[in-house]
Amino acid sequence: NIDPRAMTNSVDAPLDRLLRHYRDKGCKGVGEVMPNMPMMHPMVQNLFKHAEAVGLPVTFDGSDQPSGDFGLYDDPGLPQLEHTLQRFPKLIMIAHGPVFWTEIAPLVTPAERKPPFYPTGGQTRWPKPTGPIEREGVVPTLFRRYGNLYGELSDAASSLARDPDYGAKLLVEFQDRLLFGTDICGPTTPFRAHELLMEWRDTKRISLEVFNKVARENATKLFGLK
Repeated sequence: NIDPRAMTNSVDAPLDRLLRHYRDKGCKGVGEVMPNMPMMHPMVQNLFKHAEAVGLPVTFDGSDQPSGDFGLYDDPGLPQLEHTLQRFPKLIMIAHGPVFWTEIAPLVTPAERKPPFYPTGGQTRWPKPTGPIEREGVVPTLFRRYGNLYGELSDAASSLARDPDYGAKLLVEFQDRLLFGTDICGPTTPFRAHELLMEWRDTKRISLEVFNKVARENATKLFGLK
């Protein structure tokens, strides 16, 4: 991973030097990028510029708060992500985290996107959006507009499962740009995204072809794995 403030803590830091070093050592991508800075901050944009030039995909986490959290801050509706996709059309951006996935449907309140932290530590209760999706949010629109946007599903389970028919439809439509991933290392830790994909495959809500693409084939292709 590369912090946008690395090397010179400036908007013109030569981050390509670090990126090329790690790429040449075998790294396949950058991230997850998660300093609590605005996505459109010039230093973050500088990191994206160099990642595009070096040819490394970027996975990013998001935040709905500009401080006191982790993840790149974006506004409701994800305009900073959209501007980034526009500015760097050859950069593969892999979206991760609830701030992105909650917007598969319109928000009732902006604070639904992610829980904050108590002053004493630990995250508060999260009023996750629930119920059938009657109208699409910005996420499917962004997928349709920008071929350089990919999605990583480890934090998508609750958003997809709130409306299984729509969730499966989303997986089918964007089956070539969705990736199964995890930042959970414990083999016995419950992992709803894994369970949901297996369940939908076994009940034929999604086809085996779609499951295989999301489970491994898309990642194999994107990262040049064997």
